[in-house]
Amino acid sequence: MRTTREVSQSTRNKISQGVKQSHSKKTETQKQQTRAKQSASMKRYWKTIPRKEDDAPQVDYASPW
Repeated sequence: MRTTREVSQSTRNKISQGVKQSHSKKTETQKQQTRAKQSASMKRYWKTIPRKEDDAPQVDYASPW
């Protein structure tokens, strides 16, 4: 299971190419239905993945101050 929203560029490219290939074979109605389903699914999925906090303060537990 993923712990942050980090995805490599090569992974993004592979996903994009796969979606384009399957997308070109569908009718316009199927494309609209697929878009709506994917959008809803991705919104639900990303709600389960915490955001990566780059600006989170770094705490030094060894220091008493």
